Amino acid sequence: MVNRLNSDGYNKINDTDINKYLILFLIYIENLFDFIGVIILTIGIIKTGFLLKNFTMELGVESEKSMIMSRMEISESILLGLSFILAADVVKSIRLPDLSQLIRLAVLIGIRQLLTYYLDKEHKELKTLISSLRN
Repeated sequence: MVNRLNSDGYNKINDTDINKYLILFLIYIENLFDFIGVIILTIGIIKTGFLLKNFTMELGVESEKSMIMSRMEISESILLGLSFILAADVVKSIRLPDLSQLIRLAVLIGIRQLLTYYLDKEHKELKTLISSLRN
């Protein structure tokens, strides 16, 4: 970056420099949210794999609990991971406000809402199933 000095001898930062830094900051935030979302999904899949391993090794009520817990774990991971990916797309739509980005954001919000509704419904059913298995 070229140092620009004003009449007082201090560095002068103009509006274009601030815009560049703001855009770079938004890109970093966007990439960070995307990364966190993917990490959450990956960790959720790995944890679900371990729970499914327990499912195959156990018999009876405990195996059924393992299966239910694995379904709950993957649904929670999907919802949380999608929340971060959605946040990254919101930041991207702020940075690049064009129609295609807004359509993508609307579709992603719609998918997220549908998944939230159905996974929440399944979550409640699985909790009641677990409580009935304990009795």
